Amino acid sequence: MKKKLYKVVGSATGLKGLEEAVMEKMAEGWQPIGGLAFNQGYPYQAMGKVVDPEARYKPAPSDKKEQEIKPKSLSANEANRKLDNLT
Repeated sequence: MKKKLYKVVGSATGLKGLEEAVMEKMAEGWQPIGGLAFNQGYPYQAMGKVVDPEARYKPAPSDKKEQEIKPKSLSANEANRKLDNLT
């Protein structure tokens, strides 16, 4: 059963710090949801991710070599469209 995860990232150092935090989460498979929010001058971004907790327990086929999977860089619009399709 797939599980939807939700997280809010923020930065006390402004937009530059938030951009770094969002890019770090996107590299982990998280996608931005909606626009930015500000509270007392600090920026925040909602992030979402859909995971299959049982998938990590399935053994990989032994006849295929392990391949490193690198996340594809997406624009904000592409990321939001992809997230909308998942949810």
